[in-house]
Amino acid sequence: MKKSILAVTVVLAAIAPPSTVFAQNIDKAIDAYKAKDYAEAAVRFFEVLRFDTAEGNVVEAEYGMAQSLLKLELPLPAIRYFENIIGAGPTHPYYLKAFEGMLEAGEMLDDDLIVPAILDKKYSSALSKLTPDVLQRVHYMLGERLFKLQKRGESLEFLKTVKIENSAYPKAQYLIGMLFLGTSAGGRADYEKAIEAFENVRKAITLASADPPRRNLRELATLALARSYYEMGAQYPTEDEKDPTKPNGEKQRLLRKSIDLYQEIPRFSPNWGEAMYERAWAHTVVPVAGKNAKGEPIVSQEFGKALGALHTIHAPYFASGYWPESYILQSIVYYYNCHFDRVYKTLKTINDEYEPLNKVLERIVKRPGVGDDEWYQLMADSLKAQKTTQEMINAGDNDLLLPSRIANYLAQDPQWTKLRYFMGRIADQEQRRSETKALSGGEVGNEIKMLLDTYAKQYRAVAGRWVHRQISDTQSFLQSYINRAVVVKLETEDAEKQWLEMGRSIDKGPRPRLPRPYIPSDQYQYFAFNQEYWADELGYYEYSIRTECYE
Repeated sequence: MKKSILAVTVVLAAIAPPSTVFAQNIDKAIDAYKAKDYAEAAVRFFEVLRFDTAEGNVVEAEYGMAQSLLKLELPLPAIRYFENIIGAGPTHPYYLKAFEGMLEAGEMLDDDLIVPAILDKKYSSALSKLTPDVLQRVHYMLGERLFKLQKRGESLEFLKTVKIENSAYPKAQYLIGMLFLGTSAGGRADYEKAIEAFENVRKAITLASADPPRRNLRELATLALARSYYEMGAQYPTEDEKDPTKPNGEKQRLLRKSIDLYQEIPRFSPNWGEAMYERAWAHTVVPVAGKNAKGEPIVSQEFGKALGALHTIHAPYFASGYWPESYILQSIVYYYNCHFDRVYKTLKTINDEYEPLNKVLERIVKRPGVGDDEWYQLMADSLKAQKTTQEMINAGDNDLLLPSRIANYLAQDPQWTKLRYFMGRIADQEQRRSETKALSGGEVGNEIKMLLDTYAKQYRAVAGRWVHRQISDTQSFLQSYINRAVVVKLETEDAEKQWLEMGRSIDKGPRPRLPRPYIPSDQYQYFAFNQEYWADELGYYEYSIRTECYE
């Protein structure tokens, strides 16, 4: 009996490593880290965390593990270890360093969900000891999160602390501008402050910036500026109060500023089509001196320029674009000028192109029992398949996908771009882990794999919910455009009826050739459109249109 107990005691002593082994492990981990063998360092730090009980070693291993994973470009697993350190509180010797590391990991991932949520939960006055640069970047992440949560006041409080010398300053100013436009819950538009913020973005990022994300942010700020001036101008009456035959000067000034800003968006940039479409709206409301059908002075609008801008976004270059409302605007322009036959021709495009599309979207939205993961997969499969609307009209329920026009339209959304990028980064990290010998197996490798798999599952669910919401909203808006087309058609029929009752003819017949549009300078040349689209002409089209309304 005693022999048996002694044998067990000996075996246990052989299994349990002495405390000197733990010290050797932490030393080897630190040596590997200093030698930039980060995979070996991660394995060694993990062993310390797994087996060591010495508080000093565990503290070193926690931070060393997080930094090793960060150096291996495995930011998601690194975030987990930084979070553990932060959870220990300000007494942890690497507490502030963990915030810096987590911030770096979040910026590597362009993460707007995981890290901001942790920062929001763990933010405290202790962070005031961070360097101003790091603290301001933390404040930007928190401000962005609170902006999305529609907590206007709290978001603004954080964003305002980001100074001009900080890398997050342009992004912070853009969100401040959006807040002052009243885009969050309970917000009211303060156009002057919004304009100031958007101008700050444009000052901070030059036109010659070689960084695509920064250039895009500058364009978004320019678009927001244009919208601000448009909304301000829309509030004024069209005619001068003292002389109804003259345009309102302030309305004209604000809308002209809006149009000029829309024209600043570079041709063929990702935001160019949107700028062209919105500029068309501005042309339809900017007041200019004009004449009625009798040649008498009246206040008119730049209908020819509006139609020219729409002509560009209806060109083959934008064939994959999604512009259902543009045809509503086009039909309204023709209606205002009593070109009733052209109203019907334009509305036919909505009937032919968008009503079938709406039917497909209705079928997709109404499918029962579709999980988040399935919505994500639907989007991914639709982008890959690139099916036409007609193919989906005839497809069975099991083969139903988003038509390419909708799939491509949703894929242009910055949020989808970010979600897809994040999903790609998770896959990249898993590939990096599997290809790193020290992490391809074993406890540490399996733990990292399990963590990445969990994140992938969570993000697919987030992306799936986004897809579901966007498809539902798109279908709802499309239905509203179709309904508006019906209203325009009814209004046109009513106008024609009134003409007939007054003895007027609604048969337009051949229209005479009108004078060519005004050429602003010798930098432009006039070419009549001959049913061919040329790249250097896109964006410069202008219609000649004359009102056919009787006074």
